[in-house]
Amino acid sequence: MYNSFFVLKLKLMQGGINIEEELMQNLKGALYSDYVTCSGVMLKIGGNHYDNKSINLDSEYLMQREYVTANINSKSKFILSTDENGNFIIKDNKGCVLFHDIGISRPMLNQKEISPVAVHGDRIRVSLITGCAGDCKFCGLNKLKYCVNEFNVLKEEIDFILNLKKDVKRLFITGGNPLEKDLVKVVKTVKKLIKEYKKRGIKNFDFMFAPRGLKKYFYNNNIENEYKKFLLKIKKIGVTTVAIDLEMFNNKLLRSYAPFKNRIGKKNYFKILDLAVKVFGEGNVRSNIIVGIEPLEDSVKAIKALTNIKVQPCLSPYEPYKFLPEIKKPKWNDLNLVFQQAERICKYKKVKIAPSIYATDTHNSVASAQNIKITLSELQSFYSNVTEIKKSVLEEMNFKK
Repeated sequence: MYNSFFVLKLKLMQGGINIEEELMQNLKGALYSDYVTCSGVMLKIGGNHYDNKSINLDSEYLMQREYVTANINSKSKFILSTDENGNFIIKDNKGCVLFHDIGISRPMLNQKEISPVAVHGDRIRVSLITGCAGDCKFCGLNKLKYCVNEFNVLKEEIDFILNLKKDVKRLFITGGNPLEKDLVKVVKTVKKLIKEYKKRGIKNFDFMFAPRGLKKYFYNNNIENEYKKFLLKIKKIGVTTVAIDLEMFNNKLLRSYAPFKNRIGKKNYFKILDLAVKVFGEGNVRSNIIVGIEPLEDSVKAIKALTNIKVQPCLSPYEPYKFLPEIKKPKWNDLNLVFQQAERICKYKKVKIAPSIYATDTHNSVASAQNIKITLSELQSFYSNVTEIKKSVLEEMNFKK
């Protein structure tokens, strides 16, 4: 076991949380439904939520707190409730209070899977495209109507958020995989975004993409130079951290559930990941592995292979998807087992488990926030009671007027 907060996080990932009926009515505007791994309620567990004004941001590294997005499940044995002062608590099904130091983060109003710009905790997610040219069967992005999101559309949405939430310091530039004809265009958009928001105080520009060159994807094995040109290009325009997500290590399952990634090839994923570490430096490159689709031993093999080249492994628990009814959600103790093995491997290889830079990013991954330094934006993006939630929703509505 790790600590009680972390164990609760894993159990909430696996079994979700029940929300009392009256509280559910008061949480309108505070629940997520914009992505399969970002649906439900985003919680902060622990961290002296009520007394955050006294926190010394320069010294409090090890304060116990964890983040989790828990699906809403009326059958869960964990119940989200409030105490007599309206502060959020978690009870068991017998009414006993289990945890009393709970915070809730909320999305922007009307934030959906098709939203080009969204908020998760204290991070702005910017989707360069809606839809996806890929064909992963565990993801719904490729079921959406494909379009490239223009810079001016993205800017309008980002500006609104920054005017409302002035302490946000980072953009997560993502979306599905663009069609090959749009690869050049989306990088031009990334360049415009960085140029615009660097002067506005944004410090981190995190970019997620599949292995690619400047103008095309590649499906052969003599492409190191093309990968390197692309990586040097995005580093030059200001990208600070990158995510190149393999998702699965098992070759048979990769072919079955992620044909696009399989066509690129696992070797090419590791090729560009290795180059990315050389270009961006250790600690700035990560790759996601889905825990629950493939056997756990394959996930552990993936962790070993990634850490061998100093890539941070990011472990995302599989969320049941309507197109894959045969795959069940992983048990919480299996998540815990993979995490413990990942910790041992990463400690030996001197590589951190991702996400490792910003604590709130751990909300939908099997990773702990405990050893990540606290930031002001992290603290200010969570609310400790119903009154604060309602005030935040009202502020956003008034701001739109």
